Amino acid sequence: MVWYAFDVDVSSDGKHLVRWGPWPRLDDVLAGQTLALSFYENGREIKKYRVKDLIARPKYLPSCMSHYQWLKESTFDDKRNRLTVLTLKGYGGEKERRYVFDVTSGSLVSATLSRPSKTRRRQATRSNGPVPGIAPDANADGFPFRTGTARSRR
Repeated sequence: MVWYAFDVDVSSDGKHLVRWGPWPRLDDVLAGQTLALSFYENGREIKKYRVKDLIARPKYLPSCMSHYQWLKESTFDDKRNRLTVLTLKGYGGEKERRYVFDVTSGSLVSATLSRPSKTRRRQATRSNGPVPGIAPDANADGFPFRTGTARSRR
């Protein structure tokens, strides 16, 4: 199978590669079928994850007229063969998630949800929760860029 990617991470052993999926289109937001990332060993795909495998409700993620964002940042640790991925927070209660993958097998090593800060909890308590139609966390971190390899995700 022939494929093209704007962004890949290659291990120093030359055997393992992480392929990043394309910028997800808004018309796929409900299905979440867009490739998020896939892992390769010696040119053969060994594991892949779609956006819906990593994000419970993609429709609540930050979006523009034609695309949406799911990735906040990632770090490729070549020495430990680990890829750490942090997802974006969404509007409808979608929380940031932190995934750690083994690059040599593509398997998920750990998955955790981030917790709101104490300040946010107090604010939510005082205001009796979010106001419908208003996303208090929207763009709290600015436009999401992938970090770790100093390349932006588009």
